[in-house]
Amino acid sequence: MRGLMRNHLAEILAAIAIIIALLLPLHQKIANGFWFRWDDVWHHEAVEVCFLAFGVGLLLGKYLDKLLG
Repeated sequence: MRGLMRNHLAEILAAIAIIIALLLPLHQKIANGFWFRWDDVWHHEAVEVCFLAFGVGLLLGKYLDKLLG
């Protein structure tokens, strides 16, 4: 089990980050009644983009390294 988690740590962390990035706008829609607002771009939206970039970056880093290396 421990080896399996260690081998797939990038995928697990990426999945968690992407799920959080997708759930934040849903929470914002439920709580505030809107999906996206330019006035709040430095609040929720910045966190969403960071989580999404982190998750995609982890996956790209792992699989591009295998393809190019």
